[in-house]
Amino acid sequence: AGGYHPACAQPVHLVPPPGCLDRRRVAMAPMAAPRRLHVHFCDAGEATEVLVPSGQDIRSTVSQKIGVPAHEIALELLDGEVAYDPALYATCSDIRAVRRCGGAARRGEGSAGSQQQQQPTVLFNFPSAKILLTTEGIFSQETAVYELLDNALESVYLRRRASGTPSSYIPQVVLLLDLERNILRVVDNGRSLTYGELVMWGQLGTSDHQKHGDSASGFFPVRYSRFGVGSKGAGKALLGEGGELSMARVEGGSGTKLTMPIAKMMAAAEEGDRKGEWKQPVSSWQPDAQVRALMGREGWGDKATCFEVLGVKGNTLAVVEAMLTQQGGLADKVCDKYLPCLVSDDPSSAARALPEMEGFARQPIRTSIELGARRIKLNDEIFGNGEVDNLRCSQIILARQIRDQHLEELFPQAAGSHSAATRAADPSCPSMTKVFDGICEADGKRGSWRLVLEYFPSINGSKSMPPVVEPGCFEVRWNGRLLSEERTKSFQFTEPAGAKELLGRGFPKDLPEAVWQCFTGTLYLDGNFAVDPTKNALLHDSSVDSLVQNLFRKWDSRAEKQRGHGSARSSPLSSPGFGSPGYGPGGGNSPREVASMRQQQQLDAAQKKKEEMVPLAKEMCAWLHECRTNVDEDVIFVAEGTDLTLRDVDAARGTFKATTNHVRISGKNFVAPFRDEESLEAKDPDPKKRLLVKIAVRKQEEFAEVCDFQFDGSFNTGSALRDSDVTEACRQA
Repeated sequence: AGGYHPACAQPVHLVPPPGCLDRRRVAMAPMAAPRRLHVHFCDAGEATEVLVPSGQDIRSTVSQKIGVPAHEIALELLDGEVAYDPALYATCSDIRAVRRCGGAARRGEGSAGSQQQQQPTVLFNFPSAKILLTTEGIFSQETAVYELLDNALESVYLRRRASGTPSSYIPQVVLLLDLERNILRVVDNGRSLTYGELVMWGQLGTSDHQKHGDSASGFFPVRYSRFGVGSKGAGKALLGEGGELSMARVEGGSGTKLTMPIAKMMAAAEEGDRKGEWKQPVSSWQPDAQVRALMGREGWGDKATCFEVLGVKGNTLAVVEAMLTQQGGLADKVCDKYLPCLVSDDPSSAARALPEMEGFARQPIRTSIELGARRIKLNDEIFGNGEVDNLRCSQIILARQIRDQHLEELFPQAAGSHSAATRAADPSCPSMTKVFDGICEADGKRGSWRLVLEYFPSINGSKSMPPVVEPGCFEVRWNGRLLSEERTKSFQFTEPAGAKELLGRGFPKDLPEAVWQCFTGTLYLDGNFAVDPTKNALLHDSSVDSLVQNLFRKWDSRAEKQRGHGSARSSPLSSPGFGSPGYGPGGGNSPREVASMRQQQQLDAAQKKKEEMVPLAKEMCAWLHECRTNVDEDVIFVAEGTDLTLRDVDAARGTFKATTNHVRISGKNFVAPFRDEESLEAKDPDPKKRLLVKIAVRKQEEFAEVCDFQFDGSFNTGSALRDSDVTEACRQA
């Protein structure tokens, strides 16, 4: 190390022991700014801000500005805890510089005193205001709330995965609605912001999500950050006139808070004031009683991050409160959007809520919406154990329970074993789920997808499909987050018309079109697929993400038709261009030949696509046929209150034929009028109560009156036929 000896004014150079790093030489090495930096030099007096252009040596520039020798300048993050390294913190816009105490001070000496004397600031200017303006129109008030929840959920996810996190830690996110003070807060106990990251939050466009690495691994990583302006843009969408946005963090009892000068920034941006700059102080912050109460909960820990919108627009919070526990209200939609985050690790709960996805790594997060003393625990609500009415996901889970109970009655040996992996107990029991999955590759990128379809059979003549889903379609989840506005809801092999086109004469004739309305499902995508700024739909733009284009052009027949069969811009690999060896004079290919080559390439691609999808269409048809044949109860003969007439009893064999005048088909009742047994005349003369059926008579379609419906039954040959035998046979018919 090198520095100044206290007894003299001459520098003293200390030789480090063998194998020890010479820190003086490291400190004096040139350090170029990776981007334009605001360096805040903190000494005994006022802090001085030095602007260092990208590529210039940081210490030399600061030294020239403030007149302190470069070797006496130490660079660190704004929190004063970590030395600044341009390779590790390339996205930082603001850093701190301090004077080395005694020339060779230890890390941190001289920092505390100057920090107490000088309140740090964050610079907001015209460019940052212009960036904020780009978020105009992106967020509705609803999607703004999702954006704030995204950040909080990601924060607790990262802390749970971090090394050194205590086993007692429970990830928690709370949405606080304060109608009396008109405040919306999102509070979490995640990794919290360091002092430097709090300042970075104020610098728009500096998202550091790439630093953590695992944004695309698996189907359920809670990695939603993308652009670096989300929370600010979302907060602005919620903000009323004269309101404030702030971010606060606390760790170990002490905290800091930064409030954005939104009103000044917007005024400058609208007026074109390019010279406007505002230094906003980073002030100390002590959590109020509301946040302290949260931090006292089980498993919370000593960290908290609080995003606050003070002065929410109009009557937004009152509207949210009125709809909060109703179907389609905020609680319902939040549960639906973040379902994988809300389901516990319990295998049975995961199987009920996320069928065929239980084996994938997932991080449950305790999440609630709170208004004063009222606390809505979303983790309980998804299973119907709460106050929210007709929650969409709880209705789907209930429909699965009803379906599985029906299967247990039909296949007792396979009770509780209806997944594809555990049906060995009774092979005749068909799986109510069908899984297709694969890897999508394009332009050096790889994306995983998994399509899980579920069959909901007719039970006792009524449909069991939950009314909150769209039959024959699937929803799309990206990193587990529901893309509620995604327009792609089916693939060619999951549609009857598409399957017929693929299979031709091989399409099963005994598979009615109605059966294609008996399933629903979910398409899971990993984080490698691009989404739009609101993260409510995929980015269907060939210039941005070829993975999305590759997957949906391949499987969605409508996506192909929407884009047309040809493109004005051909790929360099698909056709020769002017001046290439294969075009023009001497090249061997005329324009007509080139067009023919392109057409042939398109035909080859279509043929390859068909060859890949034909096996999938066959699997789809076979699965639907198996479910319909073995499980569906489309037509039910009804015994209660009907005309059960005996017919053709064979006492020797113990068999009989009987009739009823009432059947239920797909939930709709059909009742023929009571008739005289001999003349078959209807006892009710009202012609409107007739039941008609179309039949073919000499190749002509005619209407005929239905008299009754016939069914077979059996009884014990050792006793006479009883009425109860006929009733039971009717119920089982």
